[in-house]
Formats: sequence, structure tokens, C-alpha cells
Amino acid sequence: MKQSKKITFFCTAMLASMTLFAANDLMSNQATQAVKAATSLTVSSSINSYILNSKFAVSNVTKELHTFSMFNYSTSDKKPNGIVFHYTDNPNNFSARNEADYEINGGWQDAFVHTFIDATTILNIHDTDFGSWGGGPMANARFVQFELVTARNREEFAKSINNAAWYTASMAVKYNWTLTPATVNGGGTLWTHHDVTRYLGGTNHVDPDAYLAKWGYDTTQFLDLAKYYYGELANKGSFDRVAMSSTGLQINGWHAAGDAKGKNYSYLIVMDANTNTEISRYKINRNVRNDVAQAYPNLYGAANSGFSYTVPLSNKITNRKIRIISRYSSNPSGSTDYVDYESDTYDFSQNLASFDKINLSGNDLTVNGWHAADGSITRPYHYIIFYNATDKREISRVKVDNTQRLDVKNAYPNIYNSQNSGFTASMKFDRSLSGKDIQIISRYSDRPSGEGDTIENWSHTVMFNINRNEGWIDSVRQNGTDLRIGGWNIADESVGKQYSYLFLMNLKGQEIARFPLNRVPRVDVQNMYPQVYNSLNSGFLLNTPITAKLRGQTFTIKLRYSSNQSGSTNYVDTDFSTRYQIPAIKNGTENKGSLDTVRIDGQNAVLKGWHSADTSDTKPYRYLFLLDKSTKSEIARYSITSVNREDVAKAYPNINNAGWSGFSVTVPIENKLLNRNLIVMTRYTDDVNGNGNSTDYWYNGDFKF
Repeated sequence: MKQSKKITFFCTAMLASMTLFAANDLMSNQATQAVKAATSLTVSSSINSYILNSKFAVSNVTKELHTFSMFNYSTSDKKPNGIVFHYTDNPNNFSARNEADYEINGGWQDAFVHTFIDATTILNIHDTDFGSWGGGPMANARFVQFELVTARNREEFAKSINNAAWYTASMAVKYNWTLTPATVNGGGTLWTHHDVTRYLGGTNHVDPDAYLAKWGYDTTQFLDLAKYYYGELANKGSFDRVAMSSTGLQINGWHAAGDAKGKNYSYLIVMDANTNTEISRYKINRNVRNDVAQAYPNLYGAANSGFSYTVPLSNKITNRKIRIISRYSSNPSGSTDYVDYESDTYDFSQNLASFDKINLSGNDLTVNGWHAADGSITRPYHYIIFYNATDKREISRVKVDNTQRLDVKNAYPNIYNSQNSGFTASMKFDRSLSGKDIQIISRYSDRPSGEGDTIENWSHTVMFNINRNEGWIDSVRQNGTDLRIGGWNIADESVGKQYSYLFLMNLKGQEIARFPLNRVPRVDVQNMYPQVYNSLNSGFLLNTPITAKLRGQTFTIKLRYSSNQSGSTNYVDTDFSTRYQIPAIKNGTENKGSLDTVRIDGQNAVLKGWHSADTSDTKPYRYLFLLDKSTKSEIARYSITSVNREDVAKAYPNINNAGWSGFSVTVPIENKLLNRNLIVMTRYTDDVNGNGNSTDYWYNGDFKF
């Protein structure tokens, strides 16, 4: 350790005590066991050549981890993104053990690094997943740090450099760095303490430059040797394509590993990602990958690292999540002495469906939708099953031919059959199913019958219920002496029930009267309830005389479909709770009116206004009279068709028939009307011709044509 120098370090808090995690826990190093052949490195170096020609073994890493101060790196992933090369600058100490003990026994409170390295030892005393205090605040927050111990001769120097280069490469492999020199803008992964001083600041040290120069060495040569070991240690690969096709599971990519040397058998292994168990393995031949060789020139086997294999289709690999392992092994079966590279998880168990439309039209129940499933690749038979969820039994099974659904393909491009996932299926509806919950099942099977090995998708728990029963009363109005009721109702159970009735019910739930209905089209209802049977022909408009039996009644309405002409058996009802009242015959004398406008329209005059009278209940016929003002004699009379006047009904709610008191009469301007002062009178009468028992209303004012 640089005991004679003041160390600049980064620390937010120091621990008062330390804990010995492990002593002499030796980490095996497979790379050092192999005999290294002489190689031509990028930069000519007598030291590097001496190391490789001498076949120096790299020392095992001894882990003896202490909690000097445990703080995270400031990098985005909290992992180191480079390594700092220090020299202890202690010419009288040649032992990594002694230097480490100085820190362990208290020196760490001034400064500490992760690892000490000499000719025979790589001693790791602090977890490299956490920062250390050896290179100033900027370096401490980013880098793994090691100290190279003084060597007594050229051989010790070469062995210590060999250990340091291997250790640097091992960190690059562990944390997935590419080994590059430090740069002025803070880039690069291999830093000396001097680089930190020049490019990052927070320290003033310049090691290990002078020490390396003493032996005719520099960091460029060191980087070259570290890259050599990186090539031996690295385990790199890529699964460029893993995809299902009609021919099988296509697997393309590459895998190269330094530890693959001597492992001449190659395999691809398909694993179940959920259970982590092997599904199948396939012996493969590697192919040339010049692009990999260019990207990783020092990585063993990079040039012949490629693979391209199609795994045969089977139910073992479809409809599940899988991972792929590329393996090099020295064993012909691939079961021992191997190095693996593993893919991410691929989900070939996607199973999505939509039941877009379920429609009952007449006696045909039809479902449209789509079902995309990776597992359909080995299950070519597609069935739509209509299922009685109430009684838990299958109703019907329909084999379908899939149709193109480009919208599904665009939404789910990675599911095997998404482009051709559409379906349409129909079954004959049996009225005994009315009121049952119907669920739809889309099934892919490996057998023509639809049994065997299957993949299914069921319609949601909100099932299609063949028992929809809806309705609405649009209006209940008194029109003169008639009762007008309009609205609609629909019921899935109305299949086969061709007779319709409207019931007036008293407040005890007893029938007051029933009226047969003729159904009329209601496109608005069909648009709202396209799946409900006969929704198009669901409307009705009842116009019936107000009999003495109905006068004064408070009632609710019931609508019925029945297969019986009298409406008494085999029926389905729609009940409405709103209460209505038919006014009783009044003996009152209320008789009001207003002539709102008299407007000339070409050869005609249009007279608009209203007339409401208590006695109008028994007088269904209405007339408008034009009279001579001076003689009060009739000049002409015109039949009135009642017009709705909600404003009058609100203003005079207690007058009979106020809501239908309006009129709009068009009068031809004949010669007999010209140049005369005219007045208007309207009449309710029980005589069709406008005579008989009547109630008249005379309007103030006169006018002349």
C-alpha cells in the first residue's frame, strides 16, 4: 500500500468495525489450468512474449472479504464500469498478503482497494460489487481497483503482470465491459491512477507509470495482454432469431467462449422456462461467422461460432415458455464438462381470442371473432363449441376454416397464426335454451374430431345469455277519447311466440284490459340490441278508445309475446313499473282556448291555436268555424286533427285532454271569405259532422282577408 503518500478518497460514512466474511476461500480459475501457446499480440512486447512462452499459470483468486465501508457505485446500474490499476509504491514489500494486512488492520480508514496482486497471489479483500477508497471521489464511485505489489526481479514482475492482466480480464467478463483505454472525456474501461489524475481529478497520483517503465513495460502492452485473457475467458453469444414457423422452431445465432477450447461437441438444448427442465437437445455443427470474428478478434472460436437449426414441431415445444442453451462440451452426449450460453425466455404459449359478435337471428345463433395461439401450429383442427354453462354441457361443435384477420396480425405480429385467426360459426337455436347462459369455446386440436391434445380460449365470464328482456314505454297519452301508448320491447325468449299483447294492470297486479298489438320496425332498437332476437320488429303503437271501465284507472303496463293467439299460455312478459292514470269524466266547466296565429300562405290561411275543455272526453270530433262577426252566422267549417300541446298541459293540468288540445287548420281563401270581418270558433262534439251535443269556444278579435 502507498503508506508514505496521502491518499485522497471518497467516503460518506465509515464503519467502526469490520467483519471477516471468508478466509482463504479459493476461487478456481479454469483458464489458468490450460497450457497457453505463444501468440502474436497486437503490440510487440518482450514481457508479454516472455509470459506466454514461459506458460506461466495464473494464480487462484483468494477471497477474504471485509466490510470496510459498503457503498454503492454511482453508475446507473450500480455496477462498476471500469478498473483502476494502482502500484503500491512500497519498494521494500513484495507480498500482497502484507499489503492487504495493513489495510485490514486499520489502514483502510485512510484508503483501501478491492484486490492486491503479486507474483503468486491475487488477494481480493473487498466485494467488487461495492466501491472502495483508493482513487479519489470520481474513481471510487465508478471503478474496481487493484494494487500491483513490487517485484524483486523480471520473473516476479512478469508473473505479477500476468496475474493482473488476467484479473482485469475477469472483471471485464464479470461486468460485461469491452476493454478499452481511458480517454480524456471519461470514457474507457482500463484506467491507471495517473489517468484518473489527468482526466477525472480528485487525486494527484501518477502511478503505475514509472514502475512499469522500470521493466520496459507500459499500459498499452498491459491492455494487450488483458485482451488476450479476455478472449480466453469471455463467453459471448447472441440468439439472432428464435421463431415458430410452419416447419418448426427456427434458431439462429452464435456462441463463442474462451473456455470452449477442447470442447468439440456442440448442442442446442431447449428448456422449459417455467420448470427449468430440459425438453430436448440437438447436436449441431457450427458455421462460419466472420462478423463475430471481426467484432471479437481475440475470442476463442469466434470465427466458427454460428448456428442455424430448425427444431422439429412437436407438442413438447409449442404452447409453452422456453429458453435455448448453446453448449460446448468435451463429452459426446453434452452432459459433462461444458460451457453454456443461455437465451432470454421466449413465450410460445400466447393464446388470445376475441368473440367479436354473438348474434341470434331467427333460429340461427352466430358467433364471429378470432383466436390466435402459438400452440395451433401443431393443432391444425379448429372448432367453435357452443356450451350450455347453466347445465354444464356442450350444445354444438362446429369445425371452422380460419379466415384472414390483418388487424389481429398488426396487433399481435409474434403469435404464430394471428394473420389467419378469424372465424365464423353458426348453430340452430333450440328454444329450450332460452334463459340459459351460453358460453363460446374456441378450440385448436391435433385430432379431426376436436378431441385429443387441445388449446382452448373461452368467452369471458360475462356469458351470452339467451334471455335478454328489455323494453321502453315512449309515451302514454290521451288523444281525445282515445288512449295512445307507444314503445318497444324485446325478448330472446320470444322465438316462436308470434302473438303480441299489451296489458293494463292495476296496482294489485291484476289485469284491467289486454290489447293485441301489431309490431312495427324500430331500427334504433336493432342498432342498440343487435344480438337480441327480432329487435328490428320490436315496436308498437296502441290507439284504443277510453271506455267507461278504463276511466279513472291508475295502471302499469305489461307487454307479452305468446305462441297462443289469446296470449294466455307459453308467453314471455316485460313488466314496467311506471304508474299512469286515465282521468275520470269531469262534470267541470273548464273551457279555455287561444288563437295563436292567423297567417296568409299564398292562396291559403293557416290558423293555429288550442282549445281544451273538461267536457271534451265524451266529444271525440273537433271542428273550426269561420263566422261573420256582425251576424254570428257560419260561413265555413273545417275538421280539426288534434295536435300535441305539452305547454297547454303544463299550464292547465286539470283540464281534460289539455295535452292534445292543439290545432293547425289550413283554410282556402275563397270568395265567400273575402272582405268580411271574420271571427273564429272551435268545437268539441259527439257528432261526426260537427253538429249535435257540443262544447264551443269563441276567440276574441276579428280579421279580414
